[in-house]
Formats: sequence, C-alpha cells, structure tokens
Amino acid sequence: MSSLYHDSRLYYILGANSLSAIGSGIVMITIPWLLIKESGGETTFGYVSIVATLIMFLLTPFIGQSIDRFSRKSLLLCNEGIGIAIIGMMAIWGFAGQSYNSIHYIIIYIAGSFYYLLFYPTIFAFNQEIFQSEHYKSLSGTMEIQGQLTQVISGAAASFLIEIISLKWILLVDMLTFAGAFFLFLCIPYVKKKEVKRKATFKKQLFEGIHFMKKRPKLFWFLLATYTSS
Repeated sequence: MSSLYHDSRLYYILGANSLSAIGSGIVMITIPWLLIKESGGETTFGYVSIVATLIMFLLTPFIGQSIDRFSRKSLLLCNEGIGIAIIGMMAIWGFAGQSYNSIHYIIIYIAGSFYYLLFYPTIFAFNQEIFQSEHYKSLSGTMEIQGQLTQVISGAAASFLIEIISLKWILLVDMLTFAGAFFLFLCIPYVKKKEVKRKATFKKQLFEGIHFMKKRPKLFWFLLATYTSS
C-alpha cells in the first residue's frame, strides 16, 4: 500500500477525478433546477430524464465494448475534450450577452449524462489496467471516499451559487475543471495492453456490454440513479 502513495499516477488520477466530479456535479445539480424553474419546466425535465435514460441504456453496451477495444486513456481524454467543447460553447454564449433557455439546459444536461456514462466505467477500468490488483482495490476505496466528499462539496457549492452567480460563470468554472482533468490525464504515462482483435456481431456486442455492467452492479445502480434523479 505504501508503494501506491509513492506512485505519481495516483495523484494524477485523484486530482482528475476531483476536478471532474466537482465541476460536472455542480452543473448536474444546477441545470435541472434552472430547467424546472422555466414555464412547464417540471414536465420538460421529466421527459428529458426519460429520454436521456433510454439513450444511455442503449449506449451502455457500446461503452463497455469501447472500453475493452480502445485506449482507456484516449477515451478519458476524448470525454474531457467533449466536455470542454460543449460547456465552453455554452459559456461563450452567455459571455456574448445571449440569454439561456430550455434548449441550452437540455443540451448541457444530456451532455453531462453522457459524460458520467463514459467517465466512471472508463476510469475504473483504466485504474485496473495501470495498477496492480492489490493497489487497485485500495484505490477503489480511496476513490469511493473521495467521490462522497466531492458530492458534498458539489451539492453545497451549487446550492450556494445558483442564486447569486450567473450561469455563464458556473459554466466557465466547469469548463476549466474539464480542462484541468484533461491535463492531468495527459500527464499519466500509459501504454495500452495489446489484445487480440476479434470481430463481433451486433448481438455479441450487446450482450458483452450488458455483461460488463452486470459484473459491476454498484456502478450500474449509481449511473441509473444519476440519470433518473431530479
């Protein structure tokens, strides 16, 4: 265990996880609240949550396949890059003097849902690949505690900021957290383990993706709760 604390990759991982969790956590709490405050927002958010949940459920098998097939570091960087691009464009929209409406909230919410869908299974698989098995178990416990802490921070910050700070500033901070996480992931030395490539049918991809989530029931219920929470 002591050797793990001397591994610089640990701190890059924990730092990136904190930045991602705090930034996206604030947005995922703030956006539903802002959407609900719109005229007919409760109904709109209900439909958006249902549609987002269905889309994420259908994408789950392919996410599992992608994690096994592609570089996990590249997937994490791609995920952060998409977050930077989408949230950045929304922040620029606000700084350009434009107002936000329901469509902007919906785009941000769905983008955040997709971010969570890809981020957590990928980072857990990434940790399992780069750390030894005994270290991976210790790291999982550390990240669980860290996740609970960042959730508390995100919730408290969102509750405080939502009434006093313009959304554009919250989005700017969120974009910077994605950028910070991108940089930390980029600093992690990584070489993907070579695997024999196999052609798989759609049916096989579907069931392999489902099996991927079945082996991780806690992750499945966490993601499901994330998509359906209001």
